[in-house]
Amino acid sequence: MSQRYCVQQALLLVLLACCSVVLAQKSYTINSINSVVYVSSGSCDVSVVETYVYDFLGSYSTVARAIPYTIAASSAFQTSSLKVDVLTPGYSVSKYTSDQQDAKFIVVNISPSTPSGTSTRMSIRYSYSLTGPIRQSGGNNQVTYYYKEGTEINNLNATFTFDSSIDLKGSLVPSVGGVVVGNSVNFQKISIFSNTAFQPSVSFNTISGQFNKCSGPSSSDLLTIIVVVVVVAVCICISIVCSILGFFRRAVSNTLGFTRWGGSSSYGYVSNDYGHHHHHYHSGGHHSYSGGGSSSRGSMTGTSGFAN
Repeated sequence: MSQRYCVQQALLLVLLACCSVVLAQKSYTINSINSVVYVSSGSCDVSVVETYVYDFLGSYSTVARAIPYTIAASSAFQTSSLKVDVLTPGYSVSKYTSDQQDAKFIVVNISPSTPSGTSTRMSIRYSYSLTGPIRQSGGNNQVTYYYKEGTEINNLNATFTFDSSIDLKGSLVPSVGGVVVGNSVNFQKISIFSNTAFQPSVSFNTISGQFNKCSGPSSSDLLTIIVVVVVVAVCICISIVCSILGFFRRAVSNTLGFTRWGGSSSYGYVSNDYGHHHHHYHSGGHHSYSGGGSSSRGSMTGTSGFAN
């Protein structure tokens, strides 16, 4: 009897362990993105409406869409225009934006979280306006948009729609893969790998030069980004040099028998937890992060969207 009891207990423990592993597993893919970029007459702004269909396995409570500064400077994003809707019954969402080194993120918090140990399909619609995707150079206009996610995109349907009041001169000229249908250009992509950017564009001209005033991120915006990167690199180099000098100084002190702080040749040590904390600064609906390490909100680095 005792042997049978031990076997039963062992099997129960194995079963519980397997269940724990299954519940702990989580992954996600994007089943589809349907994106429409509206170009209005004489406006350097574009309006974007996108529906993302996420397939979650396990518990998720946050998703984010990244808009790199190469497409639109942070200040060019019209935060007041941002609207996010969850199209899946039983869930609600809240949203904010976060400026990071390479991109602005639209971050969406999902309530309640998706359940552990099971699959959930969820549709979320993003609506917003921004300045930057339309560039004018040498009399030629071009509108460009950007799609890049931290997981595979199974299907992407991106459409550029031009207002009928735009006095187009000649035909719309899409980048590779675009199909012109009237005043719209459609791009379809299947199986875009994780962290792989897809950046479709459409070139066009107008009779009256309606878009002559449009340009991308200003030189001052780009200069600011470059300065930040240079300063960070210099600080890292200084830190490395100081560490090397400190090592040699301690080695020389130990060799010559010098002592510090009450006769001990060892230096004091202070534990830094900066890598585990970040600080929030709030201004209306705008959130920024500072501090090292990764954000608890997810991988807000680079220019890929994410979920966690």
